[in-house]
Amino acid sequence: MKRSLILASVGLALLIGVILILILVLVLRSGGPSLGREGVTVLLLGLDLVEGQSRSDTIILAHVRDQKVALISVPRDLRLRFPDGEFHKANAAYSLGGARLACKVLGDFLGIPIPFYAVLDYRGFREIIDRLGGVTINVEKHLKYEDKAQDLYIDIPPGEQLLDGELALDYIRYRDETGDLGRIRRQQKFIRAVLAKGLQDRSLGEINSLVRALSRYMVTNLSLIDLFTLAKQLQGLEPERVRFAQIPGEPVRIENIEYVEPKIVETRNLIADLILGLDVLIPGEIRIGVLNGSGALGLARTTAGLLRGRGFRVAFYGNADNFNYKHSFLIDFSGDPRRAELVRVALPGEIKVVTPEEFTALGEGSLDKLSQMGYNLNEVDLLFIGGAGFKVGP
Repeated sequence: MKRSLILASVGLALLIGVILILILVLVLRSGGPSLGREGVTVLLLGLDLVEGQSRSDTIILAHVRDQKVALISVPRDLRLRFPDGEFHKANAAYSLGGARLACKVLGDFLGIPIPFYAVLDYRGFREIIDRLGGVTINVEKHLKYEDKAQDLYIDIPPGEQLLDGELALDYIRYRDETGDLGRIRRQQKFIRAVLAKGLQDRSLGEINSLVRALSRYMVTNLSLIDLFTLAKQLQGLEPERVRFAQIPGEPVRIENIEYVEPKIVETRNLIADLILGLDVLIPGEIRIGVLNGSGALGLARTTAGLLRGRGFRVAFYGNADNFNYKHSFLIDFSGDPRRAELVRVALPGEIKVVTPEEFTALGEGSLDKLSQMGYNLNEVDLLFIGGAGFKVGP
């Protein structure tokens, strides 16, 4: 029976190392999950203990495909819908239903299956770093912190130095005015150093022993087998093939509770790129013209500002050929429906997505007249015309 382990977020680097090992195991397992075209996805949970409840202080999604590793950090306060229909913070999932609920909630949000999870006891952190002979880090500034309540005293001078297990633990625990952002940067820097240190110039026997030591501190629904062959695979893992990312979002306050509201479009692109392996289209690749077809004051200017703020390339904006448009149109010159969809979801209200031929047949406006007005329709992928009732903002 698996025992519960309370994992402090300070064990993040070790946890990442364990998961990379576990994922590589999957390649070698007979009759079990394997790294096919879809890859393998594992949820990493780092727990803290708050008022007697375990909550996931660190949440990272690890994915491996085509010999590449993606590590996607999930904000603890990310506002997600749970199976009961209610919204909670992402870090509440573990306390409400354990690792399996955490996998389901995040998987439902991202639209992908998350079949595996792993939790690691931070007590193994010092041992593993010491087994590696320490890790060399260039400490960017003097890290000094004291918290008598937690019996925590950190004092690490700046400069390049070899950190043993104790100092490495302090380095990852340290937080300053930059909050989680600064801590995440340090953790990612440390992870890269651990990967490089752990795989360079090590015999198979040494790596085998390291893997066995790691497994003592871990709770997971994956199995550790075939360690000798696994070690051989580990020797070929290059740290630069590990990519780091974070689920994008913005702070909001709802019913006096602070959340991070996810940015849906940006999140979809992130998952499509790092996990689904799709050819991702970004707003900066889309050129768009914006025209006022209703006569509302400043409609084209404010809409162009909104689209530019979201990363789209606005080629021009101005008045349409008339102010009698009954509908808002997004005219697709590119023939790529992904471009139109990315713009459509970025704009408010109901918008008709049409081809140039469909627009002409509807008879509300004329592309020829727009060209005669000086608009170069050949330089845009899409043309937006705001009609009656369209507005940006309240």
